[in-house]
Amino acid sequence: LGLDPRDVAGAGTGLEGEAICHKAAVIARGLEANRDAIETGDAVAILAALGGLEIAGLAGLVIGAASEGMLVLVDGFISTAAYLAAERICPLVRDYAFFSHQSAEQGHKAIVDAMGRRPLLQLDLRLGEDARWPELRNGGGRGYRAIHIATHTRIYEGLERQSTIHI
Repeated sequence: LGLDPRDVAGAGTGLEGEAICHKAAVIARGLEANRDAIETGDAVAILAALGGLEIAGLAGLVIGAASEGMLVLVDGFISTAAYLAAERICPLVRDYAFFSHQSAEQGHKAIVDAMGRRPLLQLDLRLGEDARWPELRNGGGRGYRAIHIATHTRIYEGLERQSTIHI
C-alpha cells in the first residue's frame, strides 16, 4: 500500500512513546530487507516475506471461504492484514468480505482507508481492550464479548451461500 511505517505503527497492547518509534523503525527495516519481494508485486512472495504463518493461514481462510461462496467477516487489525493479502492474491474475495469494526490503531484506519473499505462499527478497541472498558469493568468485559460473539454468530447463522440464493 506504500504506507509510511510511522503512520501504521501504534500502541498495540500498550506501547508508548519511544517504543512506538522503535516499532516503526523495525517495520521499516523489515520492509527494506524484503524490498526485492515487495518490488515484484507478487502477493504470495510478499506474504511469504512479511506475513508470518498466522497471517498466511487467515489469508487462506478468506480465499477458501470466498471460493465456497461464503461471506467473510473481517474483524480487527490482524484479520485486515490477512484480508489484504488474500485480496491481492485473489481480488474476487472483495465481493465476499465486510469489515465488522475499526480498531483504535492508526494503522488499521490507514489500511482500511487505503483499501477503500468502511467498517460497520467504530469501537475504538485495541487487542484485548474489551475487558478494560470502564463501562464493562463490572464483569471484566465478558458482557461485551458475549454480545460480540452472539452478534457474529447470528450474522453467520443468517447467511446463505450466494449460490443458494442465486447471486
